[in-house]
Amino acid sequence: MERSGHPKREDGYTMIFNELLEALMCADIPKRARRLIDVQMRFSYGCGPKEFTFLTTKDFSQLASLDWSNARKAISWLLEHNIFE
Repeated sequence: MERSGHPKREDGYTMIFNELLEALMCADIPKRARRLIDVQMRFSYGCGPKEFTFLTTKDFSQLASLDWSNARKAISWLLEHNIFE
């Protein structure tokens, strides 16, 4: 994803409930796992209510700039802690 350093609303944004954001801010989540949560939020909340994007481990790893094996470990952690289903 290219970044200009000058974000604009018309380029897209992700609306997220304050309660969810506050829970994430207070949660003790490993950095790599948090990056995958952010990717998931971007492709769920960020795509609107009528869109669904199925992400593979490879997708998560590329979008979060993680090595595939690190993405897999983070996904496993998220599943073990019932953050991802």
